[in-house]
Amino acid sequence: MRNETSTNGGGAAGLRSDSSHAFVLFGMILLTGLIAMDQTIVATAVPTIVQSLGGFTQFPWVFSSHLLTLAVTIPLYGKLADHFGRKRLVLFGSVLFILGSVLAGFSSSKEAPRRPSCASCR
Repeated sequence: MRNETSTNGGGAAGLRSDSSHAFVLFGMILLTGLIAMDQTIVATAVPTIVQSLGGFTQFPWVFSSHLLTLAVTIPLYGKLADHFGRKRLVLFGSVLFILGSVLAGFSSSKEAPRRPSCASCR
């Protein structure tokens, strides 16, 4: 077993005072927040989706389709991360999510499909 010591001249084993560790931790916290926001958006939209599908009897189909989409895309994103790099893919996904959220926030209403205001973000 390897004995790791801190890089700051003593102290607890394995602890480092690099600012890069703090940056990585901040990034992970930010991504966890984005995931929580995504799930909140999905949970808020479920009653509207179920109503447009024909009632509460269609409720399991909403979550089944969401889980099926996740099951298909997770290996796809894993392969893309191997090819392009995890950091690039995480940054691309985060920027795309934030950009889509901002554009959807700027859309005036979902009732005006002819208006160019973020029609693709609805």
